[in-house]
Amino acid sequence: MNPSVFFADNIPPQDAELFGAAIRVASLVPEAAAGVVRALRLEPSFDWSDVTVLRAEDIAINELEDEPVLVSREFRHPQQPVLLLACADRAKLARATAAVSLEVEPLSLPYAEQTAQTAHCHDGDAARELGRAKLLHRGRYQTARQVGGKAAAQELLAVPNGMHLSRFARMLAPSSPSALHAALLARKTGQPVRLLRDEPAPLATLLPISSCEISCGASEEGLLCALQLSLVLHAGAYALDPEVLNQALLCAEHGYQWGSRQLDGVVQPSAASTWTADCPAWAFTHWAVERHLDSLAARLGLDPIELKLRNLRPDADGEASVRHTLELSRYANKRLQFREENRARRSRGQRTRLGIGACLLASERLGLLCQVAQLEFDLDTYETTLHELWSDDLSTNNDGKPWLFAGGLESATQSAGIAAAIEHASGLAIHDLPLSPERLLEAHLALAL
Repeated sequence: MNPSVFFADNIPPQDAELFGAAIRVASLVPEAAAGVVRALRLEPSFDWSDVTVLRAEDIAINELEDEPVLVSREFRHPQQPVLLLACADRAKLARATAAVSLEVEPLSLPYAEQTAQTAHCHDGDAARELGRAKLLHRGRYQTARQVGGKAAAQELLAVPNGMHLSRFARMLAPSSPSALHAALLARKTGQPVRLLRDEPAPLATLLPISSCEISCGASEEGLLCALQLSLVLHAGAYALDPEVLNQALLCAEHGYQWGSRQLDGVVQPSAASTWTADCPAWAFTHWAVERHLDSLAARLGLDPIELKLRNLRPDADGEASVRHTLELSRYANKRLQFREENRARRSRGQRTRLGIGACLLASERLGLLCQVAQLEFDLDTYETTLHELWSDDLSTNNDGKPWLFAGGLESATQSAGIAAAIEHASGLAIHDLPLSPERLLEAHLALAL
């Protein structure tokens, strides 16, 4: 069994803890884009006796989502790791990193000949129903953030099986490459390993903007009648699994009664990119649909959650837990309270504003989930501070306050809920705010904003 991996913020040093690092092609051969490893060398004069070294050949199954966990021969982008190191002495770990050298033979970009992938899901005549709708609501949503998931944006802590941490420790999804790197080191050493964060990727590695265009019809009471959605994603060094695109389209249905649906998606190859695409896919689609319904609710003068609850499919299991989460967070009362507070702050010339937002997520595995975020947002600096987070799939501490479980569905629901809270705090649509990934709460929240 693999060790458990957590975000390391707010976790104190553990007994016998080691520091870990993923050594990537870019740090050893900065000019490399794609190539073949000819030689990976450890400086023989360096004392490696207390440094754990993990190579590709030490991993039984060296593959994660069609990409090697550690490069053994061919690499398609420079942020792929070739070696994992761990040491109790952080300074010596840095020296050990400098004692690694790599010889590569450049390759022409191996993915330039990829063809576009498409997927379609049509049910009924959506165009006809939209033409008959009392209200036609259109929107376009986009993200420029499609990379970064392959590198550790913050420190991670992997602990061997049997070790227990504070209930406030936030677990990371096991499918994350960085989580796997930390877990491999912890399993080999039998000790806790704190994987150090990577330097942020240069902006030149960002992929083209992905977009989602949505048109939906609704009655004056806010009942949905049709959905048209066009999704454009971008792939990079490795082709995207076709199933990912299919799931992204299916997520658009999202537990709501849409009536007729016309869903079309395409993944465009990005030959100019020297990075793998950490494609947002279903999480991006979920975010776009939630934002679209929020803006429709504003147009109708309804609370966003009320609009969504009116349009749930009859088989959307979990409505009771959604209402419990809304009650626990005092969502309705706080929306009214913050609206008055924000109005008073504006009249006094004060900048910091409070906001609260919520989103729903329909999951085949977990049913209907709800997450509510309360935050402060400074419209001048765009500084965002998350105060509280509630969800019906989160555990609670002894004092009744929820603790955050990160991973799986959480990143998508957080990004949508926090976007709604920022809009509520600022009084502006999220696409009117020039938010950059670096200004967000955490790296994995940069997905949709």
